[in-house]
Amino acid sequence: MNYEDKILDKILEFARNSSDVRAVFMTGSRTNPNIVLDKYCDYDIAFLVSNPKVYSENKEWINHLGEILIMQHNQLEFGDDLAEIFLMQFVENFRIDLTFFSLKDRNNMEHDSLEIVLLDKDNLFDNSKQPTEESYYVKKPTEIEIYDRINNIFLCSTNVGKGLCRKQIPYVKCMFDQVMREDLHKIIDWYIGTNHDWKVNPGLFGKYYYKYLSNEEYEKYIRSFSGKKITDMWRALFEMIDLTNEIGEKLTSSLGYDYEKKEYLNANRYLMELFNEIKR
Repeated sequence: MNYEDKILDKILEFARNSSDVRAVFMTGSRTNPNIVLDKYCDYDIAFLVSNPKVYSENKEWINHLGEILIMQHNQLEFGDDLAEIFLMQFVENFRIDLTFFSLKDRNNMEHDSLEIVLLDKDNLFDNSKQPTEESYYVKKPTEIEIYDRINNIFLCSTNVGKGLCRKQIPYVKCMFDQVMREDLHKIIDWYIGTNHDWKVNPGLFGKYYYKYLSNEEYEKYIRSFSGKKITDMWRALFEMIDLTNEIGEKLTSSLGYDYEKKEYLNANRYLMELFNEIKR
């Protein structure tokens, strides 16, 4: 039995020995047939129990799984009960994200195509389906959805440019790396979707972009990140709006939508004026 199997066996041993736990499910990277597993992959586990609250009132059960390095406990309204969520990083260098759901609220759970049944004491669930990434596929956008995202990047780029002129670095970083990058990720996800018949999972926060973008596209994406120097931030800003324009044109063309290139040209010209102003 390898190290990963021992951890999973420990989880199932706890579930088998607890009469309150009626079923165990696993989702996430460890059930994904398209992921190469490594020691950093978390264990995303769900227990179906009669009373989730019990596990938040008395947390001694955690000791069975190992020694906690750091943990977060959350609650989520779910059906008539609260689901109890424990995100646990253990000293032995493994992580378990364990959620206790009420058995009677099972039908309210959103289906996850990566879900597999690990334990079913009452033979209530179908364990014949093979896990797929279907729940995580990119959804085809409307023309206005694409326009709104691209338009927001170009508009917010002017805010970043002015912030750089004022040396308002915290504002610049938040506007650039939170607001604009979220929109950039969306249009890149859609672009990847067009190239894979909308049957593809680009990953959370673009973690699989290296698999689905060309080498040139991915290098441009990486160059849209900046360091602490203002000159680096200017460079990254121009990289991002250039990449937005490039991906935006390809995306809209593949879907037969119109593309407002004028907005890119206007934003780029305005930013160049600001950049040249502060260089004087």
